[in-house]
Amino acid sequence: MKLHNAVAFPHYTDADWDVFARRVFKVGTEGAPVLDYDPDIAVPIRAAGAKALVPNLWPMFSRLAKGRPVLLVRGETSDLLSPAIAAKMRKRAPKMDYVEAPGIGHAPMLDEPEVKAAIFPFLNELP
Repeated sequence: MKLHNAVAFPHYTDADWDVFARRVFKVGTEGAPVLDYDPDIAVPIRAAGAKALVPNLWPMFSRLAKGRPVLLVRGETSDLLSPAIAAKMRKRAPKMDYVEAPGIGHAPMLDEPEVKAAIFPFLNELP
């Protein structure tokens, strides 16, 4: 896990990597660790290539954010959710709450102090 994810979580200690690994593996029938998610999740995206048609998701985002509470959680060094896209989202949904996890790539684990400090008040204010 560390080999493939250290760039997103450069400050992680060995204890953090242990917690991370336990999040993404389960104990298999033979007692050995087995991934608890589909490792081929990105295969269709890679197969489509850089020239693939990208759907316009902005109308769906606008509908999602209209009239309901929304919290955007972004890792500061994310390679998937750029600062420009986050700014565009915030402009389209000015009432949306926003938190950035410093020094974290994609995706924050939601246990970062800054993120927890945003999530709990956000959830407590929900109707």
